[in-house]
Amino acid sequence: MALIGLKYMAAAKAEYADGDVTFSGGMLIGKAISVDKNLEFNDSKLFADNEIAESDNSFSKGTITINTDDYGFKKEDIPKVQAYLFGHTYVPAAEGVPEHIVKNADDIRPFVGVAYIKTRKKNNEISYEVTLIYKVQFNPGSESGQTKGESVEFKTPTITGSISTCTVNDKAGAYEDTYFFDTYEEAVTFIKTLFAMV
Repeated sequence: MALIGLKYMAAAKAEYADGDVTFSGGMLIGKAISVDKNLEFNDSKLFADNEIAESDNSFSKGTITINTDDYGFKKEDIPKVQAYLFGHTYVPAAEGVPEHIVKNADDIRPFVGVAYIKTRKKNNEISYEVTLIYKVQFNPGSESGQTKGESVEFKTPTITGSISTCTVNDKAGAYEDTYFFDTYEEAVTFIKTLFAMV
């Protein structure tokens, strides 16, 4: 088995109510370069009569770090995706004032679902795996700039989010699902439908 690709990095606002999780207003975060997911599990043991009588290895917390070529897929996406992920205020262009985003210390970062497609190769057969993370809250990424020298050095945004478990009845304790598809088109359609993407 080998994972040989990563595409279609998407996020959607999440509502945790009425015993289930629903997503809306999904959008693409950007063209995927890499994703790193780090999960932490409890490791508690109760010893009795000189042996382990009980143990707890439940999910504790996690982080996801996403690196994309930029925010969104088009120039007009750049401020909108940042406002969407980090709770900033997007202000469209008006007479004499260009479009911009207002970043405030009191911005409330929304909980979002995150999904992406990994390409898998097994015995020369290609399939597609969708990772769906139910509850992520992103922090604005760090950034750096550099003057142009003799050759171009690309700078790309990296953002990190905290992964939590769901607390609604039907998904209580869930943090991630993994889905498997034979074609890339089926995987894309699944994410588009789940995230209510237009």
